[in-house]
Amino acid sequence: MVSLAKVSVAFMQVMSDMSEMECNSQLKIQKTLIETAFDRMFPRGLPMFTRQALHDFPLTTAKLLKVLKLQPKLTRYAACPKCHKLYPANQSGVYPSFCIYQRFANSQSCSTPLLDIRTKQPLKPHLYHRFQDWLRGLLSTPGMYIKLAKPPSVSVDGILRDLWDGSELQDLDHLFHAAQDGLRLVFSLGVDWYNPFGNKIAGLVASLGVVALVCMNLPPSERYRPENMYLVTILPGPQESTQEQFNNLIDPLIDDFRDIWEHGIQYPGTADTPATPCDVSAAIVPLVADLLASRKAVGAKPAAT
Repeated sequence: MVSLAKVSVAFMQVMSDMSEMECNSQLKIQKTLIETAFDRMFPRGLPMFTRQALHDFPLTTAKLLKVLKLQPKLTRYAACPKCHKLYPANQSGVYPSFCIYQRFANSQSCSTPLLDIRTKQPLKPHLYHRFQDWLRGLLSTPGMYIKLAKPPSVSVDGILRDLWDGSELQDLDHLFHAAQDGLRLVFSLGVDWYNPFGNKIAGLVASLGVVALVCMNLPPSERYRPENMYLVTILPGPQESTQEQFNNLIDPLIDDFRDIWEHGIQYPGTADTPATPCDVSAAIVPLVADLLASRKAVGAKPAAT
């Protein structure tokens, strides 16, 4: 009964549109119902294991996902508060104390402190979910491999309705170096900044950015579902990231796709083919952004305003 309650709320959080606050309320309700049921089942007192199960029952979705091991595997970086260069911890869990980033080979290093003096933890922590780990989760969804392995439909009347109707993707061989015989996935890169307080003439003004990948191999009706999109990073505010900061924040994504280009990705199986190894190659082709964001994403000179 306790395990069923945990799984049901976890399903609400992962698979539905319920907010974290609503799921936390559901956890409290579930625990109250279980306590009432157990009191009637054991009028002389609860057994030890039952009391322990109720004591350990999670009351927040964060703890619930941790207990059920549903949390994504994240890499925690120390981001430089000034230039946003990312630094992972060493094998002992220790982060560098100062930023050593140099914009050019003959430039002075940034030298900005990275850690809180008291806690020795990053002043500006940054979390990154590796693309390879995210894709493993996507391929663990029943039916997903079949959808991705199906050749995209191409227009037969010459009308361009989708990316695949263009001539650039008609021959994919030049886009992929590894995993020629496995899944060959094309992703679009989306970049945009927005004001979290709303676009009002008067009021609070801030700018946060989002970088995300969308798998173009999926049918158009499924590409932009939140569960099928890969959130690369949140570009922190309150000011819009500079070109230098943007480049530093997407370094992990560049490293992942460089490794994929050279070696591909090998998975022992998928939800649809559990006993068959799956080789994957992936490439980022289209950039989806407005003029200002697109020029920053490709490193071009800012547009005149």
